[in-house]
Order: sequence, then C-alpha cells, then structure tokens
Amino acid sequence: MVSNRRGAPFYTALLLVLVIIVLSVGNYLRWWDLHFYVGPFYSHHWLSIIGASYVAIITPLFSIMKRRSP
Repeated sequence: MVSNRRGAPFYTALLLVLVIIVLSVGNYLRWWDLHFYVGPFYSHHWLSIIGASYVAIITPLFSIMKRRSP
C-alpha cells in the first residue's frame, strides 16, 4: 500500500515558495514598488537581515532539538 507523504507542511512550503517567486518577479518587473525606508535601511535590507537571522538561529536550534528527541 502506497501512502501519500504530501501533507499540509508540503503544500504550505510550496505555497510560500510560489508567493516568494511572484513577489520577486513582480518587484523586478516593477509591478509594485517595495523600495521604501524603514528606519536607516530599505525594506529589502530588513527582510534580508530577518531571513539571515532566522536561518542562523533556527538551523542550530533544530539540530539541538533533533539530538535531544529523535
């Protein structure tokens, strides 16, 4: 019996990737303007900082959590 391993997490991640692609293409083709200041930096700098921080924090945390409870 073959089980379907594509559940809600798979489709949520797929939807997130598609939204990011649409936003990236739309921003590149100037469909909308996402270039504005938030404090001392532009919005895309803040998104890059947030993304890098997320990866830098979650990756080691996930590894530690998997070792403690496999």
